[in-house]
Amino acid sequence: MAAERKKALADLLLLQKRTLAQCEEQYDRDIFQCKMVGLRSCYMQAMVRKIACEKGHPIPPLNY
Repeated sequence: MAAERKKALADLLLLQKRTLAQCEEQYDRDIFQCKMVGLRSCYMQAMVRKIACEKGHPIPPLNY
């Protein structure tokens, strides 16, 4: 039973890392777009989107 719990915990940690990596990739894409438009509001929305992604919340649109 303890081995099963350890495996479940390891799987959960792997999933969280994968999710954090995906959130970081999304943030990088958002920042690329923000550099193109050059608006401060875009950078703020990119950070809001990253935090929402990391918390597992719905990701708002990037509509600066």
